[in-house]
Amino acid sequence: MGGGEANDITFKSGEVTEFTFPFSLRYRSSDDPGNQVFIDLGTKCGLGGGPRSDITVKYRITLGIRFLLVVISPVIENSFRFACPSSITGGGILTGTTGS
Repeated sequence: MGGGEANDITFKSGEVTEFTFPFSLRYRSSDDPGNQVFIDLGTKCGLGGGPRSDITVKYRITLGIRFLLVVISPVIENSFRFACPSSITGGGILTGTTGS
């Protein structure tokens, strides 16, 4: 349902590294055979007359950190929320960034 990529981030020893991870979300009915995501998005966006509410996105980022000849792949899992957009354009694509 989504993805992104960031390259050339340098992690310095003994320091905190902050970076922005670009992402895009795309709804495809083939990824949602029971239409549960579609129904949930419609409900949260107030379709059918209900109240609008925030959309929560859970994400999982697998890093590929090279240390000499070895690649270490820690995983970051978290979530973020945003208001339902007033309109969805571009074929149902939402884009943005999340900071870590």
